[in-house]
Amino acid sequence: MARELLRVRRGVRISTPARHQHVWTRRCSDFRGPAPGPPPQFQKGWGICFGAHGLGVPYKDWLKVFGSPDVDALHESLNIQYSVCGPINGKVSTDLSGGGVGVLHVTKSFKDTARFDAAFNEIKPKITADGIYKEPSRFVYGEVMNTSDDFIKAGSVVDLKA
Repeated sequence: MARELLRVRRGVRISTPARHQHVWTRRCSDFRGPAPGPPPQFQKGWGICFGAHGLGVPYKDWLKVFGSPDVDALHESLNIQYSVCGPINGKVSTDLSGGGVGVLHVTKSFKDTARFDAAFNEIKPKITADGIYKEPSRFVYGEVMNTSDDFIKAGSVVDLKA
């Protein structure tokens, strides 16, 4: 999922076995992290959180809040190393038909994603009252298990390089 987001840069798709298109971002062009631009290749053991929710304000206004010093401090306190975000295409998403925002957070460990979830749930009433956040929402958490796209065993029947 994350590799598709960074390689294609046209969108990220999260599908269930039933093939529902839960979330789709039109473009992932806004990044935050220690260096400008997209994050480096993910490392085994890093945590990943993809969250999407409706917006009560235009995306550009949401982005200003997302880049604020308060949000910077929150990200740092939760060991969020990188973030990639973009608007949701409501015509494609089965969860956010009204559009919204999608954000991929990369943390130092899977445990940090649980900390992020708890912190986000704490601030949800405030950002809802401020008009920044609105339902519906979808959050997916995971851990980087492999840093390669190559899942074919060398020399096997399906190894086209052999």
